[in-house]
Amino acid sequence: MTRLFALFLAVLPFTAKADTVCADLWAMRNLAFARAGYCFGSPLGQSVFGSDGCTGTDVTLSEPYDTRAVAAIREMETLLNCAIDTTSLNHDLPDMAARAQMIELPVRQDGESACIGWRGALLYLGTASHGHADTVGAVEAGDDILFQFDRQGPWEYVYAIRNSQRVAEGWAFLPELSNEMCDGWAG
Repeated sequence: MTRLFALFLAVLPFTAKADTVCADLWAMRNLAFARAGYCFGSPLGQSVFGSDGCTGTDVTLSEPYDTRAVAAIREMETLLNCAIDTTSLNHDLPDMAARAQMIELPVRQDGESACIGWRGALLYLGTASHGHADTVGAVEAGDDILFQFDRQGPWEYVYAIRNSQRVAEGWAFLPELSNEMCDGWAG
């Protein structure tokens, strides 16, 4: 099996349906509100976020990262004409445990690309797009890097894929990428 085909299979759950982008956007928008104390009334919202720490339905986003992310997400949801069935409990949502660690939530785009075979040094992944964020993982030489999210200046939210398995995700400082930094490119 070719490495590109293996990478495709590794990310298939995230790319198999157009609804997946909308599900990701819904999850990140609502994660921002859950962190602000929002109490969800929909079955999906209750199932994903529960009611621990909820304070009501009239909450204010206090973190600038969350306010910025929600505005960008709403734009993308409108552009893609997203409609999530919140009465259902069966949706293809991102790994909420990993995303909940993030200080700065990523905003999914309707496209993707990948660096096949990272040739650079160890690339640390953090919880936000600045150098003072906690480290949550790393991209090692030979790993594949999947790009699906809005760039924040020189920072990218990425998935690290090793041996066809997603092993980490987070914000990586990548001021510029060149063809020489990867064995190849997809997307």
